[in-house]
Amino acid sequence: MVHEGHRRVDRRDQPQNSKQQQPSQLHASQRGDGQRDRQQARCDDRAGADIAADPQRAIKPSRPSLGRCFEADRRLEAGPPAGDQIIARIGEAGFIYAGLDLIEGTGLYLEKAWAEYLTLAITASFLPLEIFEVFRRLTWIRVGLLAVNTMVFFYLLQLVVERGRRRSITAEE
Repeated sequence: MVHEGHRRVDRRDQPQNSKQQQPSQLHASQRGDGQRDRQQARCDDRAGADIAADPQRAIKPSRPSLGRCFEADRRLEAGPPAGDQIIARIGEAGFIYAGLDLIEGTGLYLEKAWAEYLTLAITASFLPLEIFEVFRRLTWIRVGLLAVNTMVFFYLLQLVVERGRRRSITAEE
């Protein structure tokens, strides 16, 4: 670490190749715009607040938390690991699943027959995914979850069939 003027420069962060990178291509830790100094000040303020809250921490040997602040800032600047379209699709799927859960819960609360079939269909729809996960990587936890979910599915199937029979008998009388 070398001090140049008012800012610190870490030589390890400098580009290794002979071509000089454009400022827009540089990582925030390599830019000379003072952003890293502001991040350092924020992390210093957080560390100082921690010590003020717990004075015993000042005398305990521990690693400073500044590295974690910089790592979190780097990850936020890097953006999401997946593309925006993938994240949007995951959000849409979650929204649709939440809507199905709302419809299913309302139907079950009102004791509708279609809600029982919907519950059975939703439960069955996850079994192929769980089977795929077991074959992808075999662990006892995955096998156990698959076994439990399969038993739940067959239990629900049995309940739906029995209630359907009772409804048909009641309708005939």
